[in-house]
Amino acid sequence: MTLIDSHRWLAKPGSVGTAVLGTVRICDETGRELPAGQVGTVYFERSDMEFEYLGDPEKTAAARHPRWPHCATVGDLGYVDTAGDLFLTDRKAFMIIPGGVDVYPQEAENALALHPASSTSR
Repeated sequence: MTLIDSHRWLAKPGSVGTAVLGTVRICDETGRELPAGQVGTVYFERSDMEFEYLGDPEKTAAARHPRWPHCATVGDLGYVDTAGDLFLTDRKAFMIIPGGVDVYPQEAENALALHPASSTSR
């Protein structure tokens, strides 16, 4: 769980705040924790409360971090800055991997919307 107030959001637009329950970890596809500023899978760690999908043990197992048993993800992608603010960038389910290259549909949509020939850019 993260929390942000309006003053902090104005100073850091797009942030969803800092962790107030547990720890936020950003990890690459192998489970390695990434440094501040790098986009990866968002995991939340809480040793006092296990994350579980109701009636779906396979989905629960897939959401767990490969090395940290108390870390789980709901499929968000994002990064933390050096102050610990979390910024969400996409959902893992929206990512397409053609030929081993990560393609985020939102990035493609943004590029198309900003193209001079786009009706939304006028």
